[in-house]
Amino acid sequence: MQKNHTVTVNWTKNNKPLTGAYIINHAQTKDGDTATYTSELHLTKVTDKDDGYYQCVASNQFTPVQSKMAQITVLVFPKLTETPSNVSVEAGKTFELHCQAEGHPEPILSWQKDGGTSFPAANDRRMDFLPASKVYVIRDAQSVDTGKYTCSATNDAGSVNATAFVTVLEPPKFARLMRSEVVVSIGDSVVLQCLSTGAPRPSITWFKDSDIVVKSSHVVFAESGQFLVIAEAEFQDSGSYACEATNSQGTVRQRTELSVDIDKCTDVFPAKKENKSKYVKYDKKTFLGIIVVVVVSCIVVTSMVWLFIQYNTLSCGKNASPKRRPKHASPYEAECDESNAKAFETRGH
Repeated sequence: MQKNHTVTVNWTKNNKPLTGAYIINHAQTKDGDTATYTSELHLTKVTDKDDGYYQCVASNQFTPVQSKMAQITVLVFPKLTETPSNVSVEAGKTFELHCQAEGHPEPILSWQKDGGTSFPAANDRRMDFLPASKVYVIRDAQSVDTGKYTCSATNDAGSVNATAFVTVLEPPKFARLMRSEVVVSIGDSVVLQCLSTGAPRPSITWFKDSDIVVKSSHVVFAESGQFLVIAEAEFQDSGSYACEATNSQGTVRQRTELSVDIDKCTDVFPAKKENKSKYVKYDKKTFLGIIVVVVVSCIVVTSMVWLFIQYNTLSCGKNASPKRRPKHASPYEAECDESNAKAFETRGH
């Protein structure tokens, strides 16, 4: 542009004059008559309001000229303005899942259940979406709806998420029924099971003849009370045992009869101690072990006797003549007579 012509450089944003901006203009003369103008637009502390299309406009006494438009996109990290809340709902009722977010570009909301994208309520067509409020409504709540629900907001700047837990309340029920009667021997260990389900998780209480069972030296509880273990049962442990499962939705109870049979003890050997019972008592495993040892011992002794008899019989067969007795014969060996030798030869044939 000729030097004697005044040039003004301005900027527009979205085709509107830009005011309050920090602009630096440069003019450079090449041949002393023509000047080159350069304009710089500086944006500081950028926010999402600075997002738009920018254009440089140079004008003098002639027609103004415009540069190409430059787009500035300001990315704003998503922020959840409403997070999902934990929900406890009775079976058959309706509940909602809320989640709202802001950011630039506008975040996309997505949901997961227990880390996956499968929703039993959606599969059963019990789930509705309200676009205006971005709320999911789940009708006829069922136990399969219980779980962890995660809302994620995502745009080009990043992603943010929040999690809520949904619990569909259910009264307790027993996963397995107890046996009506349990019979054990004195000294045996007893395990009574009370397996229950429900939401929230039922608490387990044990009763014996209407009295609460408490932990003792030989009575312990396992798995939050679902197992009652009696070590080395005694006769006084016999009785009616009841298991009670309770949560906010109700209570269920089942019972069994425990009989510790004193007649099932095995009396084997007299005891040496005078202050004890007349007999030493063994449990089933020990008693069976003793029987096995005795039977094996009898078999071994019988086998040795049979081998000894066979050895003597073979010796008689080899020495048919009673007059020739081997030098190595045992002084305890009976001499074979001629009839015995002939009998052996006959059996041999």
